[in-house]
Amino acid sequence: MEVKGVAVKTIPKYISLKYPEIYDAWMTELDPEVRRHFIGSIYASRWYDADKFVREPVIKAASIAYIAPEDLAWDMGEFSAEDALNGIYRFFLRFGGPVNMIKQTPFFLENYYKPSNVRLEVLDEDKKYAELVFYDFLAANDVVMYRIAGWGHYTLLVSGAKEANFRLEPAGHKDSKLIIEWA
Repeated sequence: MEVKGVAVKTIPKYISLKYPEIYDAWMTELDPEVRRHFIGSIYASRWYDADKFVREPVIKAASIAYIAPEDLAWDMGEFSAEDALNGIYRFFLRFGGPVNMIKQTPFFLENYYKPSNVRLEVLDEDKKYAELVFYDFLAANDVVMYRIAGWGHYTLLVSGAKEANFRLEPAGHKDSKLIIEWA
């Protein structure tokens, strides 16, 4: 699996801002190629290996900081969304509202992850409930899924939801379901 550089470039920024006390030790632990890119530059439009540039850096940082990898990945996802969604993007999210944002999720994920096979299976606007199913993508307990969920959580709140609850569930070996409820 590959991930777009725009999602990768927030990882070293996040660690340097949120966990500056572990930054140097974390950088030392990274794969030399990853460290070189994190210190040099990550190109927003380029594709990067998700294992090397997302999963492993998150797991290493969580280990050094004594944090559950899933919690760190979720927080990184929210940070990434906050970093990316400023100015005019924030206006369009608010304009469309939570339902529109959820409907656009498969499109967003296609632009950030490949291969990406995500479908909106259930959307009940009255009950404010949705299920997104990720087919042949990642297991529900994968840190990349938690990062995606954190990104979605922040984005749903910015789009106008007062509250948002996200729950990841397994839906097969490499299938996951993201259940979203909002108010």
